[in-house]
Amino acid sequence: INAPCLLRKFYEDHAGKLWITSHCGLYQINRQTGSFEIQLNEAGKPDQLGKKMVRTLTEDRSGNLWIRTFDGIYKYNTDLELVFSWKYPEIYTMAQPYWDISLTLFEDQSGTIWFLCREGIQKLVKREVNFSVHENPIPPINKNMRDLLLINDTSLLSGALGEKFCVYDLKNGLVKTYDFNGARRFFLDSHEVLWIGTSHGLYRMLEPEGQVPLFERYIAVRGDSSSLPSKSILDFFEDSAGKFWVACSNAMPCYYDRENDCFIQVTNNPDSQARLPDNVSICHETERKELWAINRGVYKIIPPFIKISEHSVMPSDVIEYVSPKPFAAIEDTLDFKVTLVDSKGVLWMGDRRKGLFKLEQDSPEGKNSQSYLTSYSISDGLSSNRIRGIQEDRKGNLWIATSNGLSKFDPESETFSNFNKQNGLPSNNFHWGSA
Repeated sequence: INAPCLLRKFYEDHAGKLWITSHCGLYQINRQTGSFEIQLNEAGKPDQLGKKMVRTLTEDRSGNLWIRTFDGIYKYNTDLELVFSWKYPEIYTMAQPYWDISLTLFEDQSGTIWFLCREGIQKLVKREVNFSVHENPIPPINKNMRDLLLINDTSLLSGALGEKFCVYDLKNGLVKTYDFNGARRFFLDSHEVLWIGTSHGLYRMLEPEGQVPLFERYIAVRGDSSSLPSKSILDFFEDSAGKFWVACSNAMPCYYDRENDCFIQVTNNPDSQARLPDNVSICHETERKELWAINRGVYKIIPPFIKISEHSVMPSDVIEYVSPKPFAAIEDTLDFKVTLVDSKGVLWMGDRRKGLFKLEQDSPEGKNSQSYLTSYSISDGLSSNRIRGIQEDRKGNLWIATSNGLSKFDPESETFSNFNKQNGLPSNNFHWGSA
């Protein structure tokens, strides 16, 4: 992704795919190469997003992706086929945007999709196969509503710039309003503590039984290294160790030290491959405890953190992910759906329409390596260019499920043997992930 493209949200689906929404389209990160692959970008097709400004996305219980753009909400199935779309009312224009409210979009336990708009809190209620907009949305606090948080499927929290935030009881319809200036981000951590981010500080909600909720405020204090680095809060994230990360405007990320009620600042390691910029938001953690962060680029933060002072740490390394040039030149035209790393460490990828690909690199992952693709298609003997699954047998052969039968590929001789219904297969058309 080019540097001028503003990244909005980082999301991992149930299959482990890493998605990024941006002002220039929807991207997926190739874990093997660290490169960005634009999705749903086929020109001239109405079911494609193209390079629309994509605000956010979420995955429902069936694995469908719900994607919110500047002009509406789209639902794609696991094959990235459009199954539902809802466009914002035509009366809203770029001068009076319907969409420029929040990155909030989520599904509750009943399958209802919730989001914010100028008309208040909206929901897409399931009606058999399709969805329709609820006729009676919860009215807005004002025209600057910013965030929405669902708690235990019983209460909705919503904030607005300049006024207050509300708690909506979904069971009895009651609304509690709290005078609160500029609530724009909510987060309920693993300790059941509600955090509220504003442009003038971070608040922790204290709610003793039978009493009116109290708020503890954290701000940036000049000369105090244990305070927030900036009063303007951008985003939150909690990692598997329970560290509560805070992204602040014009500052490096920090995390909250629960035991000492203070903040630990992150600084750059002079020996790192890359440097973290200001305004970066930590938004994902891998199984190896590596942290992903985004702003106008994507960064992987390598643990462990090294303590350099009482309130300051630095990561062991930082890797900035960019698209290697040989791969970037063609990545916009590819749509990899299945992957396999074979016993020799070679990455194989099946494209939705363009066949089988082998990826080779000239240096280890994450070191700005150059990536080179070798492609195999029908003209090379493959039974179909629509790849649905790839598996390796004990002899090193690849078995490739396609939309037109099964192909056996010998990587040494680069030859294919094909099988179909005449060879005993019940069908020539394999489903995704069927091999």
